[in-house]
Amino acid sequence: MCTQHKENAHLTQADRFRIETLWGEHHVVREVARCAGIDASVVSRELRRNAQKDGTYCAVKADEQSVGRRTDSRYGTRKIENNPALATLIETTLRGDDNARGDWSPEVIANTTTKGTVSHTTIYLWIKQSRRDLRHLLPQQGRRRMRYGSTKAFVAKCRANMPSIELRPAEVEAREELGHFEGDTVILKEGRIHTLAERKSRFLVADFISVLGMGLAMQVSASAVRILSPFPSSYRRTITYDRGSEFAWWDETEKALTGTKIYFAHPHHPWERGTNERTNGLIRRYFPKGQKFASLTSDDIARVVWRLNHRPRRILHWRTPCEVFGRCCSSGLN
Repeated sequence: MCTQHKENAHLTQADRFRIETLWGEHHVVREVARCAGIDASVVSRELRRNAQKDGTYCAVKADEQSVGRRTDSRYGTRKIENNPALATLIETTLRGDDNARGDWSPEVIANTTTKGTVSHTTIYLWIKQSRRDLRHLLPQQGRRRMRYGSTKAFVAKCRANMPSIELRPAEVEAREELGHFEGDTVILKEGRIHTLAERKSRFLVADFISVLGMGLAMQVSASAVRILSPFPSSYRRTITYDRGSEFAWWDETEKALTGTKIYFAHPHHPWERGTNERTNGLIRRYFPKGQKFASLTSDDIARVVWRLNHRPRRILHWRTPCEVFGRCCSSGLN
């Protein structure tokens, strides 16, 4: 009994090997189709397109010819491959220059630089198919995000004197007013980067801490005071940290920053500080895990902060954090 081939499905390599065997045994088209379980018109078309000049049929060569035609037929409709100027513009923006554009993702480029000419998915596809040498410039460099719960969680006791995020004012969750920060540290071999990201504007302030081991909590507290004290109290209302031991001096921070309250997320709940987690992921593009830096200074951190604060964000309707926050990170409160 003849089994019809799946509708709208291409011939597989196995199908072509069956056709090669049966055709080589001098069966007619209908016999080949019946034995291979393929429609006779499909077999006829396959032999007409991919058979050799002497009438023989080779499955390997037929498959290569089919793939080649499919690739060539689609190439003519690709927007970036057929527009060298557009390809150069996208590549230049991805690679970056002295104007702080090296950290722009394809989505940012599609909605700003190319002004909607191509979508971000088209740019990703272009890199995958035609410019794999640019893959390392993508936000995640082709890596897949590890899901929560895929590794063992660290065991830590919740300190009873740490104010819980449940006590945080409800208006913080709404993101309708400025001044509510989320904080954490990015671990490097040379030290740590203390980061504070403002929830509404995604405005980032950060400080480099070279201390490792004892005294870290005291240095983190001093860092928070140093980078937030220039702001008026209305621009530093709250800070939400995780329950790491580096924030043990939180009460000293509150004493020094009058009008600022500190709260702590639940253990193993990084999504309660999603803005800071996202920001730290962007910082990791400049300071990858495990990499050593010959000389790392606070100026190096400041340059990265400037880049991120002047990077258009989709969540901000393609405005920059500096524009939403109303302050420029390069000029303080001026």
